[in-house]
Amino acid sequence: QDIMRNILSECSAQIDKNNEMITRLTSDLNNKEQAISIDQATKDLSLVAKGPMPALSTKRRNKGNQDKGEKTRGYNEVPNRKTNHWSRDAQQNLQLSQKVRAMTTNLTARTEAVCNQAITEIKTAWMGTNQALNNRVKELTETQKKVQEHLDNTVKEMKDQETHIENIKSSINSKKNPLSLAKARLAMRSKLPEGEACLDQPYIALLEEVGQLQESM
Repeated sequence: QDIMRNILSECSAQIDKNNEMITRLTSDLNNKEQAISIDQATKDLSLVAKGPMPALSTKRRNKGNQDKGEKTRGYNEVPNRKTNHWSRDAQQNLQLSQKVRAMTTNLTARTEAVCNQAITEIKTAWMGTNQALNNRVKELTETQKKVQEHLDNTVKEMKDQETHIENIKSSINSKKNPLSLAKARLAMRSKLPEGEACLDQPYIALLEEVGQLQESM
């Protein structure tokens, strides 16, 4: 960001220089066009004039300048004129313009380089963020799938346990009558005469049957 701020400041300063150069070149171009027009009219004057040439005034009237108190000068009074001075000024303007254009080209190249670097960094960060989000989504999807599987298995196991409980209850109910019957037989066997009451095989079998039924319930 600091680099881009510096580039922005340089671009603003360069734009000001370019505008100044445009103004300078435009002014010079206008002066050249005016000079060309005057020189062309001067050249054509001898071609269109017929008869004796009018006498030229030694002074040019300029009412506006007279009103302001400024002095007027004649056609042969040209102070501060130097030979080919305009050519040197034009050359200086061209050289300065080329220098400003070179600076603009250099600054444009630097600006493009900085912008391209910024675009690359932004794109890299964007791609990294997207990759991180994709990885996160993938992890969440896998976790959700595992949780759903555990939930389905838990629900299935609960249903299986309910089925087992019902089966156990049914088994217990189914053993009540045999247990009652075995107990009834033991009660009847307990009424045997004293001489007949003993731990014979039927009595032992009834005891084992009662014990097994009670243990299974």
